[in-house]
Amino acid sequence: MRYTGLPQNFDVVEAAVPNAAAAIVPGPDGLPRRVIAYNREFLRDLVKATSGNDWAPVSVMAHEIGHHLSGHTILPGGSAPLIELEADKFSGFVLFKMGAGLEDAQRAIDTLVGEAPSRTHPGRRDRSEAIREGWTQACAQRGGACDVREAQPGSQPALASGAAAQLSAPPISRPVQNPDNAGAGRAAVLQGVSSSAAQSPAAQADGHASGQLPLPQASAIPAKFDRFVFDETGRIAPQHVEQLAERLRRHAQQSSVEVVVLVSNSFHGLQGDDYARAMLRQLRVGQLDLGNGAVLAVSPNERRVGLAMGAAVGLELADYADLVRDGLQAFADNHDACAACASEWFGSMEQATQHMVARTRDWDFALRFASLDALLAAAQQEAAVRDAAVDWDPETSRVWRALVQIDAVLVDPNLDADSDQPTALDDAVSGGGRNLTLDAGQGRRLLAHLDPQIESLMPTRIQAGKRHIFILRERDVDGLRFDVVSFTAMP
Repeated sequence: MRYTGLPQNFDVVEAAVPNAAAAIVPGPDGLPRRVIAYNREFLRDLVKATSGNDWAPVSVMAHEIGHHLSGHTILPGGSAPLIELEADKFSGFVLFKMGAGLEDAQRAIDTLVGEAPSRTHPGRRDRSEAIREGWTQACAQRGGACDVREAQPGSQPALASGAAAQLSAPPISRPVQNPDNAGAGRAAVLQGVSSSAAQSPAAQADGHASGQLPLPQASAIPAKFDRFVFDETGRIAPQHVEQLAERLRRHAQQSSVEVVVLVSNSFHGLQGDDYARAMLRQLRVGQLDLGNGAVLAVSPNERRVGLAMGAAVGLELADYADLVRDGLQAFADNHDACAACASEWFGSMEQATQHMVARTRDWDFALRFASLDALLAAAQQEAAVRDAAVDWDPETSRVWRALVQIDAVLVDPNLDADSDQPTALDDAVSGGGRNLTLDAGQGRRLLAHLDPQIESLMPTRIQAGKRHIFILRERDVDGLRFDVVSFTAMP
């Protein structure tokens, strides 16, 4: 986790599982708890099967961590090819940062996985290629071009053991042992990496560019980000980058909301919001299931800005988005060729991020109810307390604006406000997008507003007449009205 740069959102437990798995289980309080369960014997056998390669079990655990950090595990239906490739890419990305050679990062997949794909998992070739993409992306982020590193025979991960394990050692330094020619190695590294990955002249002169960004490509496999501030331009003073990144990291740890700042050399021909939205997906900012991420993008060279928010964040920031944009635009407009002048206009960037932090600090972005029945039961209990107490405080409500997982059939994907619907659904939810009619069983019809941007982030498409698992934000529990945060169409 130290190499990911992100807060840990799961517990690791030994369990009677066949190999290793990222899962959601009920915690002591009955609420969902994220765990990575592993079989110790399986990991030992994997080392033997890979001729003593100690990176193999590390790559397996990194794969499962990728599932949790990206929010795949609350999305029901089990494994799916797209999210498995995403976790593989994350594994390759992290193993490079830990010092593994490419072959070591791929060893477990190449040993365990067959060539033929299944309904839930891609075949060996695609999975090994996803690991390579992650590995080379991490390599390119170091500053442009690098050779394909291969660990020396017998090398091992620098992992401490025992109850007092401390991951404080620096990344392992490996000698270059490139089996391919240097040109081919560099070409592989740079494939799919932004043309601005090579540092700008100012960055080269000042030596403090912090992070290179991949091209915004819809076909690219997402890879979880590893830092909260990317500055390709190198014009923000390192101490400002570090201060802002630490503030955003703490906010993520305390609220589970991930806000990432991108200061890019170019938006690559995209409109600002389209670029931010593409990077929200490609860097997997926030968790896929909870919609708790946001990207603030600035291209000072182009004097343009972009803003993209996950569904749950967007619901809370709808009335404040313009304030965020104003801060970003002030930052872009006052961009100066003098790197030493950066501190004079960096305050506008801080102001933009402070709006994001302030508006999401006190909201609940955890899944609190695993079913509609659980939500309705809690609402009924609160109603009884509210009726009996004169001084009942609505801020203590567990139900208001809570996140709930609901199993329902999509009846109507485009509800007309004038259609003949039950009384509770007479008025369509406003705000653009479309309004879904959901059948939750027992004669219960729900109305849920779906923002159009959510669909582009989901691994499945919404389908009328099909059963889906939705994560919804409560809007009016008595009227059964909600906002869609994420969904999965069940097979």
